[in-house]
Amino acid sequence: MIFLAVIILCLFSITIVTLIKKYNNKEFKIIEGLKISPVLADHYKVLSFEIDNRKLFLNLEDQRSNTLLIKIYDINNGNEIGEITLN
Repeated sequence: MIFLAVIILCLFSITIVTLIKKYNNKEFKIIEGLKISPVLADHYKVLSFEIDNRKLFLNLEDQRSNTLLIKIYDINNGNEIGEITLN
């Protein structure tokens, strides 16, 4: 009887671990295929980027006007949600 309980407990633990791994891998696949909208023009140079709180922050330099700006995109859908001009 105890042997059967141990087997059931092991199988239940394996099921829980498998479900956790499945859902954790799904989050990274969203970022893998991200297409930002609108697409950056050729005159922007990406200086750096950061991902925080499901948002992508791009530190850009506009090479036409020599201005620095930060564009903010939503990781879930790739849409631009904000822009900050630094100078």
